[in-house]
This record gives sequence, C-alpha cells and structure tokens, in this order.
Amino acid sequence: MSMIRPGAYESVYTHILRLFAQKKITWTATGDDVLNYYGAPKFVTGLQVCVAKDNLDRARDAFQDDSTWCKQSAPAVDSYQDVFKEYPRFKLCNDDLFITVVPATLYGLNPLNTKKFIQPHPSDSCPMLHLKYHVEGIAEHVSKNANDPNITWWKMRLEFLIDGMDIDKDWCEKHLKDGPGRELVLSKSTPAAKINRIGKRKYMDGMLTCYVDKDNRAEVIKTMGRN
Repeated sequence: MSMIRPGAYESVYTHILRLFAQKKITWTATGDDVLNYYGAPKFVTGLQVCVAKDNLDRARDAFQDDSTWCKQSAPAVDSYQDVFKEYPRFKLCNDDLFITVVPATLYGLNPLNTKKFIQPHPSDSCPMLHLKYHVEGIAEHVSKNANDPNITWWKMRLEFLIDGMDIDKDWCEKHLKDGPGRELVLSKSTPAAKINRIGKRKYMDGMLTCYVDKDNRAEVIKTMGRN
C-alpha cells in the first residue's frame, strides 16, 4: 500500500495501519491533515480515516475492539464538524486527539483502491491519495449539490487544495476528466480568481495564491502526489 509520512501523527497512523491490516481494510487519510500535506496549512482539529462505505462498520468495530487505545466519542458540537456528525468518532485514551471514520462516498473517492495511492516509500505509515482524486471528488460534490447546507464548507476545501498546490489550467486539463467538476476547478484556478482570493496588493508582492509565492512555487509543484 502507498503511504506518506504524516509528521506529528506518525505514531497514530502507524497504529491504524496495523489495526486495519489485521482486518484487511483499505484506507486513506482525509481531512485537515491532507490539506496540510497539499500546501494549505490548517489547524488539525482531528484526524480522518476514510474507508469504502461497505467497510465503515468493520472499521468502526476495529476501533471499538481496541479499547485500551481509544474510546468512542460523541460527535463534535462545532459547526465546522457538522458534515461528519453521523459518522463514528473516537478519542485516543492518552491524548486529546479525535479520529473520525468516514466513507469514501463522502469525498467522492469511491471506489477506494490502491491504484489511487501515491507510490510507496519504505517505513511510511499513512496511505495517501494523489491530489487529483481529492480535487475531482470534492469538485463533483460541489457541482452536483448546490443545495447542500454545507456547500460553503466544500467550496472552501476545494479552494484550499487549489491554492495550496497552485492548480492551474494545465493541471486541470492533464488530470481532470471533462464535466462540470473540471469546469468548476478551472473557474477557481484562473489568475483572476486567485487574485480575488489573495488581494491585488499581495499579488503585486509576489504571492500567486494564498499559500504559494513566486519563490516557492518550484518546490510546491514537486510535492509528491501533485502530478
């Protein structure tokens, strides 16, 4: 399975890796930690483990059975977490960290299979998907669910990924299939759209997006999983 080192949460992901390997459950990381990896620095309010919808109950049971490591918790009460309130949530016994188990259908990542993972690296512990699958899944959700009460939250996540990796027209045409989702990403990836998000002054000072400037773009586009 393809994995990326998750930094501060490596020990947690390593534990989950062992836990799910025993159950033969394919999984990937989603949520704020993925935004951080793809260049949009966000305060991590909790980790997310994403599994196939058919494996959601098995994944929940795997966490419940490991009662010395984590305990099931009530859903978060803040509005930022509303989109996850129906899914299993756990708190580590020796830490204030929460983990939510979500189905791949939530992010449009189904089918969740190893072909979508970044190429493996020895000793890594966190399965990660290529950027295009995150962008495509979220863009499809936004383009088809205009009346979703959490639509602003989904649009923000899409913009975080676009700005974090400085997605542009060439990237869209290379990685995204034709359809409303790609048109949406293209509309949010134009220089004018990015300037609108960062402001003309920051653009004149060298910023290309909210997170990328002219000096660091060359490194950003080398991020494993971007291309």
